[in-house]
Order: sequence, then C-alpha cells, then structure tokens
Amino acid sequence: MKHVYINPQTQVVIDQLGQRGLDEVSEHSIEEIRESASKLFAELGPANRDVYKDEYIFVPGPEGDIRCRMIVPREPTAPMPVLLYFIGGTFAHKTAYEFGGTPHVLATEANCIMIIPEHRLPPENRYPAAFDDCYAVYKWLLRHAGEINGDVRRIAVGGGSSAGNIAATVCQDAKADGIPQPVLQWLDVPLLDHMSETPSVQQMDYLVDRDSLRFGSDILFGDQEWALRASPLRAPDVSGLAPAYITTAELDPLVDEARAYAIRLRNAGVPTTYICYEGQIHGFSGMGGIIDEGLMMIYQAAGVLRYAFSKGR
Repeated sequence: MKHVYINPQTQVVIDQLGQRGLDEVSEHSIEEIRESASKLFAELGPANRDVYKDEYIFVPGPEGDIRCRMIVPREPTAPMPVLLYFIGGTFAHKTAYEFGGTPHVLATEANCIMIIPEHRLPPENRYPAAFDDCYAVYKWLLRHAGEINGDVRRIAVGGGSSAGNIAATVCQDAKADGIPQPVLQWLDVPLLDHMSETPSVQQMDYLVDRDSLRFGSDILFGDQEWALRASPLRAPDVSGLAPAYITTAELDPLVDEARAYAIRLRNAGVPTTYICYEGQIHGFSGMGGIIDEGLMMIYQAAGVLRYAFSKGR
C-alpha cells in the first residue's frame, strides 16, 4: 500500500527488510522468523545502559518454574514499582534478551523494576500455555513482589504486538478472577482480535500484513478453535479494567483494532489514552537505535508509567 508519508528513518528499515528475511514473514519457518526478528531488534534497538541488576529469577508456573529476566535500574532504597513486560513477536520469540537495549532504557526512565517472563512458546506449546504462564507471573507478583524489592501496589503490565494481546488478556483474566488490576495496561501496537478483517488489516503491509498475522495465529492455536480469551476486543464486557495506554502506528495493520479497543474501553468508563504515530510501522518502538521517534516513544511511555506508579492502586 502506498502512503503519502513514511518517516524517513523508518523507510530505511523497510528497504532492508528483504535482506533481513522479514519481507514475507508467512513464507518463512518459525525458526527463521525467530532468528531474523531477534537480530532486527538487537541491531536496531538503543544501546544498553548501566543498571544495578540484570539477571534471571524463577517464578512458579502451571507447568514448572518460569524463567523471568529481572532488570533493576538502581539499588532500591524503598520498594520500587514493577513493570511486567511480555515478549511479543508472534507469541514465539525465544528469550527476554531479544529487545536490544530497549528494556534498559525503559526501566531506567520509568524508574521501575522490569520483569520479562520467558513463557512457554508456540508452536511447541500451543494456546493457552503462554497466556497461563504470564498470568501466573502477574499473580505471583501481587503476592511476592516484596521479595524482589517491588511494591505490590504499583504493578503495571505491558507489551508490544502479541505481547500487547497478553497484557490485555491478563487484565481481563484478573477481572474474571476478582483479583486486583494493575495500575496501568500499556498496549503497544497490540493484536487484539485474531479474526479481525478491518481495513488496516486488509490494506497495510509494512513489516507485517494479514498473511503474517494469520500465520501467527495458526502458530498459537494449531488445530484448536481460536479462543475468545485471546481476542480481548471481542470480550462482552470491558468495564472495570486497568487504565489503558494504547500506542500504535499509522501504517500498522493492527491500528484499527487498537483504536476500536480504545473506544470500547472509554465507552465502558476505563480511563484510556490512545496515541497513533503517523508515518510509523509495526514495532517501531523497538528500533530506537535508528528511528529517533521510536526512542522518543519509549521515553513518553516511561513518563506515563511514572505517572501511573505515582498514583498507585
């Protein structure tokens, strides 16, 4: 699809997608996608920063311990807020070290502990394995955040793309189970409806397109029926959820469903901020080492997180 404006730095990334094996995602194997996407964000993300801790912790899960990357930007002098940040990329990226320096920047600027679960992956572990693991980590933090010098009253959830899907689902699961909501749900370029046929899904083809989205859904579900739980936009009732910060990109096939979810949340009385970045593509926020606006967006998100943490629950 042709468009009147593409951010010039972003155009450079688009021009290189073929060389990176990411121009036709649905035509590659999951192993090839994992390798190419990992290299993309490691190379295009901002530089790492000096942080107090960057190590693994282990959280009990439904099928054994879940390895979680923990980033602590400075030595805690009091309980710190916590951002539970999920791994995106077709639900299937291998490790929490595929973001380049973005997590260091985010944890430092938001002044929070960052927890990134390495959930069970499809297609090796189909739905709902990833969702159950991530929800288990959230429930663990509500009870045990103090063990990592975290504040149980100041926990936010977030993630981009398929991880935005998981973050939204965690909030809906928490509501269904009657447990506390996070102080914020940050949904970045989120996949919110596996069955979406919006104009943007049918028209946009920068980095991801309809075929690659359906490819990701097939990886997640296999031969199963596509579960309603994994399409938060289709939930019958979205009231009572955590305040939402939804960031998306004008040239993203998911932009229409992100906007639709923002509207549904607002109509249900959920405080919601929605920002669409013009001339940008899916995943640009992880490319802050080459796309200035991507890094700016991370700084803005960190500011929103600081505000949400200051209010608490």
